[in-house]
Amino acid sequence: MVKSWIFGICLLAFAAAVPAQTIYKCKGKGPVSYQTEPCGPKSSTTGVKTYQPVYDDPRAAARLRRIEAERDARRAYNNGGVTNIYGNASGSDPRGARRAQCASARANRKATLDRVGLRRTYDLLQRLDEQVNQACAGL
Repeated sequence: MVKSWIFGICLLAFAAAVPAQTIYKCKGKGPVSYQTEPCGPKSSTTGVKTYQPVYDDPRAAARLRRIEAERDARRAYNNGGVTNIYGNASGSDPRGARRAQCASARANRKATLDRVGLRRTYDLLQRLDEQVNQACAGL
């Protein structure tokens, strides 16, 4: 029983102690090199940087991208309307409505590209650009 308790504590200690990564910037006769080992005798260390590990939660990253896209869309919509003499966005101004549609199309394109990431295709880019061109034509 005591041995399993000690083993559990050791396991937790090693699991929590994830080593940081240290990068050395070395300058010798040739170009500057970056390496994980200290510089050799023929080169001098010009910089040392230690990086802590980053734990990426894909669900949290996706949620953050959705929140940012929604925020950007709201900002674009709110900034797209022209204010009238009373200080509010004029829904009857056709140019203000067009600006809002244009800003919304741009925000939608950005949100879609952020969501898709590097899996974007040429057809997707063409379709998104066409939507933006139609919404922003004549502005």
